[in-house]
Amino acid sequence: MSVQRWKHYIPAALLLASAWLFAAIPALAVLIVSGALVFFGLLYASIVYKVHRAQDFAPPPGVVDAEFYREEPNFKNVTVHFARRVDWFKPTV
Repeated sequence: MSVQRWKHYIPAALLLASAWLFAAIPALAVLIVSGALVFFGLLYASIVYKVHRAQDFAPPPGVVDAEFYREEPNFKNVTVHFARRVDWFKPTV
């Protein structure tokens, strides 16, 4: 078989190899899946936090023509504001 025909089997071979690895080491599968859930949960929480924080920069009701009210509500402004607000040298425990 030429390489042109084998390239269609590569995804299936990778899937089969990963399924075999997870069957051989179930703890690895649990670790990867739980790590992915925690990662995407934190990613979702940070996006929701930034969206709620960006709403603080929205114009009050009744102000119609406010293209930039106080600051432009983008993720950079919210992240910089949050980073400046936190005391990074204060012990947490």
